[in-house]
Amino acid sequence: MLTSVKTQVITTFPAGVRLRLGDAQVIHRAARLRSVGKGLYDVLDPVQFKAGEVIGIDLKLLPKELRDGLEPLKEPT
Repeated sequence: MLTSVKTQVITTFPAGVRLRLGDAQVIHRAARLRSVGKGLYDVLDPVQFKAGEVIGIDLKLLPKELRDGLEPLKEPT
């Protein structure tokens, strides 16, 4: 299950991670991503996000060192 999170520090996600991204976030990273539909992308090569960006990710699949820099956001009800 994907959770919306805000990056607290510059964060790099490795290949193999699936992310939910907005169109503006994809523009400069498109060569490193593969669309799997509905705003979901598989990371093909490492991608970096600056602090303060909001993305969707499955936190359970991430190593602890990557989770530490992410702040889970409340999902709308």
